[in-house]
Amino acid sequence: MEQGILLLAYNLAMLSFFTGVLIYALPIPWYPLKRWAPRLMVDSLVAAALALSFYTLLGASDMIARALGGSWDLFYKWLKTSTAVVAGMKAFVITIKLLASKFTILEALKSQLRPIDRLADAGLYVIAWIWGLKLIIKDFGSVLAAIGVALMAVPFRISRSAGAWLFSFVLVFNAGLQVLPVFLSTVAEAPGRPDPSQLEEYGLAFARILVTDRAGDRVEGGLVRMYNPSWKEWGRYKVDPLGEAVDDHYGGFIPVPTRIDTYWILEVDGVYFPLKPYPLHPTDYTGSGGLWNANLSNPYLVWVGPYAIAYANTTITGVRRVGDAISLSLESEGPSSLTLRVPKNCNATLLAPGASEKAYTWYWRGLSGVAYEADYESPGYYNASITIHDCGPHSPDLGSTVNYLDKVGKIGTYTDLDFIEAFLLYYLTIPFLYIFILFSITTGLARLFGGRERLPIRL
Repeated sequence: MEQGILLLAYNLAMLSFFTGVLIYALPIPWYPLKRWAPRLMVDSLVAAALALSFYTLLGASDMIARALGGSWDLFYKWLKTSTAVVAGMKAFVITIKLLASKFTILEALKSQLRPIDRLADAGLYVIAWIWGLKLIIKDFGSVLAAIGVALMAVPFRISRSAGAWLFSFVLVFNAGLQVLPVFLSTVAEAPGRPDPSQLEEYGLAFARILVTDRAGDRVEGGLVRMYNPSWKEWGRYKVDPLGEAVDDHYGGFIPVPTRIDTYWILEVDGVYFPLKPYPLHPTDYTGSGGLWNANLSNPYLVWVGPYAIAYANTTITGVRRVGDAISLSLESEGPSSLTLRVPKNCNATLLAPGASEKAYTWYWRGLSGVAYEADYESPGYYNASITIHDCGPHSPDLGSTVNYLDKVGKIGTYTDLDFIEAFLLYYLTIPFLYIFILFSITTGLARLFGGRERLPIRL
Protein backbone atom coordinates (compact mmCIF):
# COMPACT_ATOMS: atom_id res chain seq x y z
CA MET A 1 0.00 0.00 0.00
CA GLU A 2 2.79 2.39 0.80
CA GLN A 3 4.19 2.01 -2.74
CA GLY A 4 1.06 3.61 -4.16
CA ILE A 5 1.20 6.39 -1.60
CA LEU A 6 4.88 6.99 -2.38
CA LEU A 7 4.09 7.17 -6.09
CA LEU A 8 1.42 9.73 -5.27
CA ALA A 9 3.96 11.64 -3.17
CA TYR A 10 6.45 11.64 -6.06
CA ASN A 11 3.83 12.88 -8.49
CA LEU A 12 2.79 15.62 -6.05
CA ALA A 13 6.47 16.57 -5.75
CA MET A 14 6.74 16.85 -9.54
CA LEU A 15 3.56 18.90 -9.56
CA SER A 16 5.08 21.27 -7.02
CA PHE A 17 8.30 21.49 -9.02
CA PHE A 18 6.65 22.34 -12.31
CA THR A 19 4.28 24.69 -10.53
CA GLY A 20 7.36 26.54 -9.30
CA VAL A 21 8.82 26.57 -12.82
CA LEU A 22 5.52 27.93 -14.13
CA ILE A 23 5.49 30.73 -11.57
CA TYR A 24 9.06 31.62 -12.57
CA ALA A 25 7.95 31.81 -16.19
CA LEU A 26 4.85 33.93 -15.61
CA PRO A 27 5.36 37.53 -16.80
CA ILE A 28 3.83 38.88 -13.62
CA PRO A 29 6.24 41.03 -11.55
CA TRP A 30 4.44 40.46 -8.25
CA TYR A 31 6.79 39.45 -5.45
CA PRO A 32 4.27 37.65 -3.18
CA LEU A 33 3.63 35.27 -6.08
CA LYS A 34 7.17 35.04 -7.42
CA ARG A 35 8.64 34.06 -4.03
CA TRP A 36 6.69 30.80 -4.14
CA ALA A 37 8.65 29.61 -7.16
CA PRO A 38 11.92 28.69 -5.34
CA ARG A 39 9.99 27.43 -2.31
CA LEU A 40 7.92 25.06 -4.40
CA MET A 41 10.96 23.77 -6.28
CA VAL A 42 12.99 23.17 -3.10
CA ASP A 43 10.05 21.53 -1.30
CA SER A 44 9.44 19.30 -4.30
CA LEU A 45 13.05 18.18 -4.38
CA VAL A 46 12.96 17.37 -0.63
CA ALA A 47 9.70 15.43 -0.99
CA ALA A 48 10.94 13.56 -4.06
CA ALA A 49 14.19 12.69 -2.30
CA LEU A 50 12.29 11.36 0.72
CA ALA A 51 9.98 9.34 -1.55
CA LEU A 52 12.91 7.81 -3.44
CA SER A 53 14.96 7.10 -0.28
CA PHE A 54 11.96 6.04 1.79
CA TYR A 55 12.99 2.43 2.48
CA THR A 56 16.62 3.44 2.95
CA LEU A 57 15.64 5.85 5.71
CA LEU A 58 13.46 3.23 7.43
CA GLY A 59 16.35 0.75 7.20
CA ALA A 60 18.68 3.37 8.69
CA SER A 61 16.24 3.72 11.59
CA ASP A 62 16.50 -0.03 12.25
CA MET A 63 20.32 0.13 11.96
CA ILE A 64 20.47 2.87 14.58
CA ALA A 65 18.33 0.74 16.91
CA ARG A 66 20.61 -2.29 16.46
CA ALA A 67 23.71 -0.16 16.96
CA LEU A 68 22.30 0.96 20.32
CA GLY A 69 21.58 -2.64 21.36
CA GLY A 70 17.86 -2.69 20.65
CA SER A 71 15.66 -4.94 18.56
CA TRP A 72 11.99 -5.69 18.13
CA ASP A 73 12.45 -9.10 19.75
CA LEU A 74 13.95 -7.46 22.83
CA PHE A 75 11.13 -4.92 22.90
CA TYR A 76 8.45 -7.63 22.59
CA LYS A 77 10.05 -9.61 25.41
CA TRP A 78 10.16 -6.57 27.68
CA LEU A 79 6.61 -5.54 26.80
CA LYS A 80 5.17 -9.01 27.45
CA THR A 81 7.07 -9.37 30.72
CA SER A 82 6.00 -5.92 31.88
CA THR A 83 2.40 -6.64 30.99
CA ALA A 84 2.53 -9.90 32.94
CA VAL A 85 4.05 -8.20 36.00
CA VAL A 86 1.61 -5.30 36.07
CA ALA A 87 -1.40 -7.50 35.30
CA GLY A 88 -0.23 -9.94 37.98
CA MET A 89 -0.12 -7.13 40.53
CA LYS A 90 -3.63 -6.08 39.58
CA ALA A 91 -4.85 -9.67 39.79
CA PHE A 92 -3.24 -10.01 43.24
CA VAL A 93 -5.05 -6.91 44.50
CA ILE A 94 -8.36 -8.14 43.05
CA THR A 95 -7.85 -11.52 44.73
CA ILE A 96 -7.23 -9.88 48.11
CA LYS A 97 -10.38 -7.78 47.68
CA LEU A 98 -12.42 -10.87 46.89
CA LEU A 99 -10.98 -12.74 49.87
CA ALA A 100 -11.61 -9.73 52.11
CA SER A 101 -15.29 -10.01 51.28
CA LYS A 102 -15.20 -13.56 52.68
CA PHE A 103 -12.67 -13.22 55.49
CA THR A 104 -12.89 -10.08 57.57
CA ILE A 105 -9.35 -10.53 58.89
CA LEU A 106 -8.05 -9.50 55.47
CA GLU A 107 -9.98 -6.22 55.48
CA ALA A 108 -6.99 -4.35 56.91
CA LEU A 109 -4.71 -5.82 54.25
CA LYS A 110 -7.15 -4.56 51.64
CA SER A 111 -6.69 -0.98 52.78
CA GLN A 112 -2.90 -1.39 52.86
CA LEU A 113 -2.91 -2.48 49.21
CA ARG A 114 -4.50 0.72 47.91
CA PRO A 115 -1.14 2.30 46.92
CA ILE A 116 -0.20 -0.86 45.05
CA ASP A 117 -3.63 -0.93 43.41
CA ARG A 118 -3.18 2.63 42.16
CA LEU A 119 0.33 1.83 40.94
CA ALA A 120 -0.99 -1.19 39.08
CA ASP A 121 -3.71 0.92 37.43
CA ALA A 122 -1.21 3.57 36.37
CA GLY A 123 1.18 0.88 35.17
CA LEU A 124 -1.57 -0.68 33.06
CA TYR A 125 -2.29 2.69 31.45
CA VAL A 126 1.38 3.23 30.58
CA ILE A 127 1.85 -0.30 29.27
CA ALA A 128 -1.36 0.00 27.22
CA TRP A 129 -0.07 3.31 25.84
CA ILE A 130 3.20 1.66 24.79
CA TRP A 131 1.27 -1.25 23.29
CA GLY A 132 -0.67 1.30 21.22
CA LEU A 133 2.54 3.00 20.04
CA LYS A 134 3.96 -0.39 19.10
CA LEU A 135 0.82 -1.19 17.12
CA ILE A 136 1.01 2.14 15.27
CA ILE A 137 4.73 1.94 14.47
CA LYS A 138 5.20 -1.77 13.80
CA ASP A 139 1.96 -2.55 12.00
CA PHE A 140 1.10 0.76 10.31
CA GLY A 141 4.37 2.71 10.50
CA SER A 142 5.43 2.40 6.87
CA VAL A 143 1.99 3.46 5.65
CA LEU A 144 1.92 6.45 8.02
CA ALA A 145 5.43 7.46 6.97
CA ALA A 146 4.43 7.28 3.32
CA ILE A 147 1.38 9.42 4.06
CA GLY A 148 3.71 11.87 5.80
CA VAL A 149 5.88 12.14 2.67
CA ALA A 150 2.77 12.63 0.53
CA LEU A 151 1.57 15.42 2.82
CA MET A 152 4.97 17.09 2.55
CA ALA A 153 4.69 16.98 -1.25
CA VAL A 154 1.36 18.83 -1.41
CA PRO A 155 2.01 22.18 -3.20
CA PHE A 156 2.21 25.49 -1.37
CA ARG A 157 3.16 23.84 1.96
CA ILE A 158 -0.48 23.27 2.83
CA SER A 159 0.31 20.16 4.89
CA ARG A 160 4.11 20.13 4.95
CA SER A 161 4.46 20.56 8.73
CA ALA A 162 1.99 17.78 9.48
CA GLY A 163 3.65 15.50 6.94
CA ALA A 164 7.15 16.23 8.28
CA TRP A 165 6.04 15.50 11.83
CA LEU A 166 4.27 12.28 10.85
CA PHE A 167 7.27 11.02 8.86
CA SER A 168 9.65 11.98 11.67
CA PHE A 169 7.37 10.30 14.22
CA VAL A 170 7.67 6.96 12.43
CA LEU A 171 11.43 7.22 11.99
CA VAL A 172 12.12 8.21 15.60
CA PHE A 173 9.75 5.78 17.28
CA ASN A 174 10.74 2.91 15.00
CA ALA A 175 14.23 3.14 16.47
CA GLY A 176 13.26 4.48 19.88
CA LEU A 177 10.83 1.72 20.87
CA GLN A 178 13.38 -0.95 20.04
CA VAL A 179 15.90 0.78 22.33
CA LEU A 180 13.42 1.32 25.19
CA PRO A 181 14.43 -1.86 27.16
CA VAL A 182 18.10 -0.91 26.83
CA PHE A 183 17.43 2.57 28.15
CA LEU A 184 15.42 1.20 31.08
CA SER A 185 18.05 -1.37 32.03
CA THR A 186 20.69 1.37 31.96
CA VAL A 187 18.79 3.81 34.15
CA ALA A 188 16.91 1.50 36.57
CA GLU A 189 16.47 -2.11 37.59
CA ALA A 190 13.31 -4.06 37.02
CA PRO A 191 11.50 -4.55 40.32
CA GLY A 192 10.77 -8.08 41.44
CA ARG A 193 7.68 -9.11 43.30
CA PRO A 194 7.26 -7.77 46.82
CA ASP A 195 9.71 -9.65 49.01
CA PRO A 196 7.99 -11.57 51.83
CA SER A 197 11.03 -10.90 53.99
CA GLN A 198 9.83 -7.30 54.21
CA LEU A 199 7.25 -8.59 56.65
CA GLU A 200 10.03 -9.24 59.15
CA GLU A 201 11.13 -5.61 58.97
CA TYR A 202 7.68 -4.56 60.09
CA GLY A 203 7.45 -7.04 62.95
CA LEU A 204 5.41 -9.83 61.39
CA ALA A 205 6.06 -13.33 60.09
CA PHE A 206 3.96 -16.36 59.27
CA ALA A 207 5.07 -19.50 61.07
CA ARG A 208 4.32 -23.21 60.95
CA ILE A 209 4.05 -24.37 64.55
CA LEU A 210 4.52 -28.10 65.21
CA VAL A 211 3.47 -29.40 68.65
CA THR A 212 5.13 -32.59 69.96
CA ASP A 213 5.25 -34.57 73.21
CA ARG A 214 8.06 -35.97 75.36
CA ALA A 215 8.85 -38.70 72.81
CA GLY A 216 8.88 -36.29 69.90
CA ASP A 217 5.57 -37.62 68.57
CA ARG A 218 2.99 -35.24 67.20
CA VAL A 219 0.22 -34.00 69.46
CA GLU A 220 -2.88 -34.62 67.38
CA GLY A 221 -5.42 -32.29 68.94
CA GLY A 222 -6.12 -29.52 71.41
CA LEU A 223 -5.60 -25.79 71.47
CA VAL A 224 -2.44 -23.71 71.64
CA ARG A 225 -2.52 -20.22 73.10
CA MET A 226 0.06 -17.52 72.45
CA TYR A 227 0.70 -14.90 75.17
CA ASN A 228 2.82 -11.78 75.21
CA PRO A 229 5.28 -11.06 78.07
CA SER A 230 2.46 -9.36 79.99
CA TRP A 231 0.40 -12.55 79.73
CA LYS A 232 -2.15 -11.04 77.43
CA GLU A 233 -3.49 -13.63 75.02
CA TRP A 234 -2.38 -12.77 71.51
CA GLY A 235 -3.60 -15.85 69.69
CA ARG A 236 -5.52 -19.09 70.07
CA TYR A 237 -5.17 -21.82 67.46
CA LYS A 238 -6.31 -25.39 66.93
CA VAL A 239 -3.92 -28.34 66.70
CA ASP A 240 -4.77 -30.52 63.71
CA PRO A 241 -4.17 -34.33 63.40
CA LEU A 242 -0.74 -33.59 61.90
CA GLY A 243 0.32 -31.78 65.05
CA GLU A 244 0.32 -28.34 63.44
CA ALA A 245 -1.31 -25.25 64.88
CA VAL A 246 -3.87 -23.99 62.39
CA ASP A 247 -5.95 -20.85 62.05
CA ASP A 248 -9.47 -20.77 60.65
CA HIS A 249 -8.41 -18.23 58.01
CA TYR A 250 -4.68 -18.74 57.42
CA GLY A 251 -4.54 -22.51 57.79
CA GLY A 252 -1.11 -23.71 58.87
CA PHE A 253 0.50 -20.27 58.58
CA ILE A 254 0.23 -18.58 61.97
CA PRO A 255 0.97 -14.83 62.16
CA VAL A 256 3.57 -14.24 64.89
CA PRO A 257 5.52 -11.19 66.09
CA THR A 258 9.18 -11.07 65.10
CA ARG A 259 10.50 -8.71 67.79
CA ILE A 260 8.79 -9.90 70.97
CA ASP A 261 9.11 -13.07 73.05
CA THR A 262 5.95 -15.13 73.28
CA TYR A 263 4.70 -17.83 75.63
CA TRP A 264 2.82 -20.83 74.24
CA ILE A 265 0.43 -23.01 76.23
CA LEU A 266 -1.18 -26.26 75.05
CA GLU A 267 -4.69 -26.95 76.30
CA VAL A 268 -5.96 -30.51 75.96
CA ASP A 269 -8.38 -32.63 78.00
CA GLY A 270 -8.74 -29.78 80.48
CA VAL A 271 -4.99 -29.65 81.29
CA TYR A 272 -2.63 -26.80 80.40
CA PHE A 273 0.94 -27.60 79.32
CA PRO A 274 3.60 -24.88 78.87
CA LEU A 275 5.44 -25.49 75.62
CA LYS A 276 9.17 -25.14 75.24
CA PRO A 277 11.08 -23.06 74.28
CA TYR A 278 9.57 -21.08 77.09
CA PRO A 279 9.51 -18.23 76.27
CA LEU A 280 9.80 -18.59 72.53
CA HIS A 281 12.37 -16.07 71.30
CA PRO A 282 12.30 -14.81 67.69
CA THR A 283 15.74 -16.39 67.26
CA ASP A 284 14.28 -19.82 68.12
CA TYR A 285 12.44 -19.95 64.80
CA THR A 286 13.98 -21.42 61.68
CA GLY A 287 13.34 -20.30 58.11
CA SER A 288 13.52 -16.89 56.50
CA GLY A 289 11.74 -14.59 54.09
CA GLY A 290 8.81 -14.00 56.43
CA LEU A 291 8.03 -17.75 56.56
CA TRP A 292 9.21 -19.31 59.83
CA ASN A 293 9.04 -22.68 61.56
CA ALA A 294 9.04 -23.69 65.21
CA ASN A 295 8.79 -27.01 67.06
CA LEU A 296 7.12 -26.65 70.48
CA SER A 297 7.01 -29.49 72.98
CA ASN A 298 6.33 -30.39 76.58
CA PRO A 299 8.67 -32.85 78.37
CA TYR A 300 5.96 -34.02 80.80
CA LEU A 301 3.33 -34.98 78.20
CA VAL A 302 2.86 -38.21 76.23
CA TRP A 303 0.23 -38.41 73.51
CA VAL A 304 -1.39 -41.84 73.93
CA GLY A 305 -4.23 -41.83 71.40
CA PRO A 306 -7.16 -39.76 70.12
CA TYR A 307 -7.46 -37.22 72.95
CA ALA A 308 -5.90 -39.73 75.34
CA ILE A 309 -2.89 -38.29 77.16
CA ALA A 310 -0.49 -39.21 79.91
CA TYR A 311 1.38 -36.64 81.93
CA ALA A 312 3.55 -36.53 85.04
CA ASN A 313 4.70 -33.88 87.47
CA THR A 314 8.13 -35.44 87.54
CA THR A 315 10.82 -36.26 85.00
CA ILE A 316 9.91 -38.76 82.29
CA THR A 317 13.23 -40.33 81.40
CA GLY A 318 12.03 -42.63 78.63
CA VAL A 319 9.06 -43.52 76.43
CA ARG A 320 8.73 -46.75 74.45
CA ARG A 321 5.86 -47.71 72.18
CA VAL A 322 5.07 -51.28 71.15
CA GLY A 323 1.75 -51.62 69.39
CA ASP A 324 -1.03 -50.48 71.73
CA ALA A 325 1.30 -50.51 74.75
CA ILE A 326 3.41 -47.63 76.00
CA SER A 327 6.15 -48.05 78.60
CA LEU A 328 7.23 -45.06 80.69
CA SER A 329 10.30 -44.57 82.88
CA LEU A 330 10.05 -41.97 85.66
CA GLU A 331 12.58 -40.37 87.98
CA SER A 332 10.97 -38.94 91.11
CA GLU A 333 12.76 -36.69 93.58
CA GLY A 334 9.82 -36.59 95.95
CA PRO A 335 6.07 -37.15 96.00
CA SER A 336 4.89 -37.23 92.39
CA SER A 337 2.14 -38.56 90.21
CA LEU A 338 1.44 -39.98 86.76
CA THR A 339 -1.99 -39.41 85.22
CA LEU A 340 -3.71 -41.00 82.26
CA ARG A 341 -6.73 -39.19 80.81
CA VAL A 342 -8.87 -40.96 78.22
CA PRO A 343 -12.24 -40.06 76.71
CA LYS A 344 -15.21 -42.18 77.64
CA ASN A 345 -15.73 -45.35 75.67
CA CYS A 346 -11.94 -45.79 75.41
CA ASN A 347 -10.57 -49.04 76.81
CA ALA A 348 -7.39 -48.16 78.67
CA THR A 349 -5.36 -49.45 81.63
CA LEU A 350 -2.59 -47.90 83.68
CA LEU A 351 -0.18 -50.17 85.55
CA ALA A 352 2.08 -48.31 87.97
CA PRO A 353 3.90 -50.61 90.44
CA GLY A 354 4.75 -48.88 93.71
CA ALA A 355 2.02 -46.24 93.37
CA SER A 356 -1.40 -45.80 94.86
CA GLU A 357 -4.10 -45.38 92.23
CA LYS A 358 -7.37 -43.52 92.00
CA ALA A 359 -9.79 -42.56 89.28
CA TYR A 360 -12.11 -39.62 88.63
CA THR A 361 -14.04 -38.14 85.74
CA TRP A 362 -13.20 -35.03 83.76
CA TYR A 363 -15.06 -32.79 81.32
CA TRP A 364 -13.56 -30.46 78.76
CA ARG A 365 -15.19 -28.62 75.83
CA GLY A 366 -17.96 -31.14 75.30
CA LEU A 367 -15.61 -34.09 75.77
CA SER A 368 -15.82 -36.20 78.94
CA GLY A 369 -13.74 -39.09 80.16
CA VAL A 370 -11.96 -40.84 83.01
CA ALA A 371 -8.63 -39.95 84.62
CA TYR A 372 -6.44 -42.66 86.18
CA GLU A 373 -3.91 -41.23 88.61
CA ALA A 374 -0.91 -43.06 90.07
CA ASP A 375 0.67 -41.34 93.11
CA TYR A 376 4.23 -42.03 94.23
CA GLU A 377 5.00 -41.21 97.86
CA SER A 378 8.80 -41.37 97.87
CA PRO A 379 11.66 -40.51 95.51
CA GLY A 380 13.04 -43.16 93.20
CA TYR A 381 12.94 -44.64 89.74
CA TYR A 382 9.65 -46.09 88.56
CA ASN A 383 8.27 -47.85 85.52
CA ALA A 384 4.68 -47.68 84.31
CA SER A 385 2.81 -49.10 81.37
CA ILE A 386 -0.26 -47.95 79.50
CA THR A 387 -2.44 -50.02 77.24
CA ILE A 388 -5.17 -48.47 75.13
CA HIS A 389 -7.41 -49.87 72.40
CA ASP A 390 -10.83 -49.45 70.86
CA CYS A 391 -10.49 -45.68 71.17
CA GLY A 392 -12.31 -44.01 68.30
CA PRO A 393 -12.01 -40.41 67.05
CA HIS A 394 -13.28 -37.66 69.29
CA SER A 395 -14.24 -34.10 68.40
CA PRO A 396 -14.34 -31.60 71.24
CA ASP A 397 -15.78 -28.16 70.64
CA LEU A 398 -12.63 -26.09 70.17
CA GLY A 399 -14.54 -22.97 69.15
CA SER A 400 -13.14 -20.35 66.79
CA THR A 401 -9.50 -19.43 66.58
CA VAL A 402 -8.28 -16.04 67.71
CA ASN A 403 -5.74 -14.52 65.38
CA TYR A 404 -2.76 -12.47 66.48
CA LEU A 405 -3.59 -9.78 63.94
CA ASP A 406 -7.10 -9.45 65.35
CA LYS A 407 -5.84 -9.20 68.92
CA VAL A 408 -3.29 -6.54 68.11
CA GLY A 409 -6.08 -4.59 66.46
CA LYS A 410 -4.32 -3.47 63.32
CA ILE A 411 -1.91 -4.84 60.82
CA GLY A 412 0.18 -1.74 60.44
CA THR A 413 1.86 -0.94 57.13
CA TYR A 414 3.69 -3.76 55.44
CA THR A 415 4.08 -2.06 52.10
CA ASP A 416 7.44 -2.75 50.48
CA LEU A 417 8.59 0.81 49.88
CA ASP A 418 11.62 -0.31 47.89
CA PHE A 419 9.37 -2.26 45.55
CA ILE A 420 7.01 0.70 45.12
CA GLU A 421 9.93 3.00 44.36
CA ALA A 422 11.40 0.57 41.82
CA PHE A 423 8.01 -0.03 40.24
CA LEU A 424 7.30 3.69 40.00
CA LEU A 425 10.63 4.30 38.27
CA TYR A 426 10.69 1.27 35.97
CA TYR A 427 7.09 1.14 34.79
CA LEU A 428 5.90 4.74 35.10
CA THR A 429 8.43 7.55 35.45
CA ILE A 430 11.23 6.39 33.14
CA PRO A 431 9.00 5.08 30.30
CA PHE A 432 6.98 8.30 30.44
CA LEU A 433 10.16 10.39 30.37
CA TYR A 434 11.61 8.30 27.53
CA ILE A 435 8.49 8.64 25.37
CA PHE A 436 8.48 12.38 26.01
CA ILE A 437 12.11 12.52 24.83
CA LEU A 438 11.16 10.65 21.67
CA PHE A 439 8.36 13.14 21.00
CA SER A 440 10.83 16.00 21.46
CA ILE A 441 13.25 14.39 18.99
CA THR A 442 10.36 13.90 16.59
CA THR A 443 9.55 17.61 16.69
CA GLY A 444 13.19 18.53 16.12
CA LEU A 445 13.57 16.14 13.17
CA ALA A 446 10.32 17.42 11.68
CA ARG A 447 11.71 20.96 11.73
CA LEU A 448 14.84 19.64 10.01
CA PHE A 449 12.67 18.21 7.23
CA GLY A 450 11.03 21.59 6.75
CA GLY A 451 8.20 21.61 9.26
CA ARG A 452 7.86 25.05 10.77
CA GLU A 453 4.69 25.13 12.84
CA ARG A 454 4.93 23.76 16.34
CA LEU A 455 2.48 21.03 17.13
CA PRO A 456 1.25 21.25 20.72
CA ILE A 457 1.90 17.93 22.47
CA ARG A 458 0.05 17.37 25.72
CA LEU A 459 0.94 14.21 27.67
